Amino acid sequence: MSSETHTDTTVAVHDVIIDKLSITFDIPNTQMNALAPRLQEFAHTSFGSGCWNPNYQTGARIWLNEGIVKEKSRTSCITVHTQPKFAHYKSCRVEWNPSQIAVDEVAYIAFNDYLDLDFTTLWDGKVTRIDLAIDVDNVMIEEFLFHVPKFQLFENRYKSGMTRYLGGRSGNCCYDKIAQLNARNAKTHASNRVAVPDHPRMRLEAVLRPDLWCPEIREIPNPFESLQLRRFSAATIDVKKGGSDLLLLLQLARYRGLNAALAVCKKRDRKRLLQQVLESQETCHWWDPAGPWGGFEKRFLEIDALMNPESVAFKNAANFI
Repeated sequence: MSSETHTDTTVAVHDVIIDKLSITFDIPNTQMNALAPRLQEFAHTSFGSGCWNPNYQTGARIWLNEGIVKEKSRTSCITVHTQPKFAHYKSCRVEWNPSQIAVDEVAYIAFNDYLDLDFTTLWDGKVTRIDLAIDVDNVMIEEFLFHVPKFQLFENRYKSGMTRYLGGRSGNCCYDKIAQLNARNAKTHASNRVAVPDHPRMRLEAVLRPDLWCPEIREIPNPFESLQLRRFSAATIDVKKGGSDLLLLLQLARYRGLNAALAVCKKRDRKRLLQQVLESQETCHWWDPAGPWGGFEKRFLEIDALMNPESVAFKNAANFI
């Protein structure tokens, strides 16, 4: 959790976590030819299943926790593909959720024991997707206005709680984490259910497709930097003094997003109205994107320790001594 003491002491902003990591990498053809039948075998075991991919011929999901095998939760498995269908694709692809599966389990159990692969091979691979998330406790998603300058598309979706998509379904979003956990537990055996906090929790999530070499992910810029939050309050608008238009704009922004609300206004008025909205609504003093972003370095180092050949060599030498 962020160590910063916020003005609003009831709000707790957790450090960034890596919620999904996808890496493509190359291995020699002899290894690839041995990996393909191994994945096919896993697809027919009690702790695995087949996994189709448009870019690879062979794939499987592997569950490391025997207690959740029957649940088939995709957040708790490692997905591996090989035998690319296109010549310019790397020979393998791996994906897992580092917040649910420890990197040492991926390295030692999945790669070394199950797949007979060296985890350090990934260091020369490319990160094709990385999902980053920040949890904020004791706030409700409905209370806030979200503004990201370059995101024009904004969509609310109601299924298990509210989800707000900022920039489209495949991009950034924020959602009710408690509703998501309850919905997951409803489909899960009692012995495998996760603990649900007894207070509200909002999750902010960024989906990045950087196409960077693994060592370069350390330099990813903070995707939450441009996100502005304002606590919605109609009480701050004086309708009698001509604030009725601004109040309507706020109501629309609350449910369709600030950018979508501004889009219905005349172009020459948008900058002025945006400024009025931001000035009239309460600033969230606890929201400082730089604070929780400090946790990303820690997450990277956890992966670096087992993926970077130099880090692994240093660790092995220290253990030998």
